[in-house]
Amino acid sequence: GHLVVPAPNKEAIRKLPNGMKIYSPAGFRGIRGYVTGVYEEDLMLLVKSIIGKGLNVVDLGALIGLYTLTFSDLVGSNGQVYSFEPEPITADFLRKNVKINECTNVIIVQKAVADRIGSSRFITSKSKSIGPVGGILDSNESNGSLTVDTITLDKYFYELGWPTIDLIKMDIDGAEFLALEGMKELSRHNQELKLIMEFDPHWSSNAWSSPQKMIELLLELGFKRGRIVERRLKAFELSNGFPTIKNHFNILLEKLS
Repeated sequence: GHLVVPAPNKEAIRKLPNGMKIYSPAGFRGIRGYVTGVYEEDLMLLVKSIIGKGLNVVDLGALIGLYTLTFSDLVGSNGQVYSFEPEPITADFLRKNVKINECTNVIIVQKAVADRIGSSRFITSKSKSIGPVGGILDSNESNGSLTVDTITLDKYFYELGWPTIDLIKMDIDGAEFLALEGMKELSRHNQELKLIMEFDPHWSSNAWSSPQKMIELLLELGFKRGRIVERRLKAFELSNGFPTIKNHFNILLEKLS
């Protein structure tokens, strides 16, 4: 039979395909894709294939926790998930979801990851339909802003004594360049680090994160090869630039060519 997902007009707990529960905000349209398993299906298949028990994974822009919960399940009790979500309401749902699933291997950090420690104006947008979510980036769709604390991954993991980090997943609405600028030491400490990030052609209009500058920064961080998640992991060499694709896409970046 068909799985009927009720209209999300109030907060509710739903079940994910992996059996974990997710507490969903009222009005969050994305929950249908989460529950049916069609949301970012290619990316979900990829993370399940590359994340094993005992790995340490970073989820940047965790929202209410779909990937954090998935990572927690995949890495098991000997692994660790570091989950960053700066927006207060969204972070509350993330905490609830980690708690109801008893994910003892998750650390939640309610800060935005950037290129410096301090605070930043965080543009909120209704485009992801959770209430206020957004990025440290001016956007035409913005309908407000709040000030959030910022941290660099270098500072955060330096203070933890440089644990091994196997994978970083970023979904931070155009603030990727800032986050990457702030993780150069972390990248040096982790020669087998993999990175998953969204690439959206319309972000390239920002002077500080043109595709060419992004390529240069990724090469400086040691990444050599990209794979397009939605194109059956089609590979490209970073030194040749990003592929020309009109829509946004996710890429898996690897250091080993």
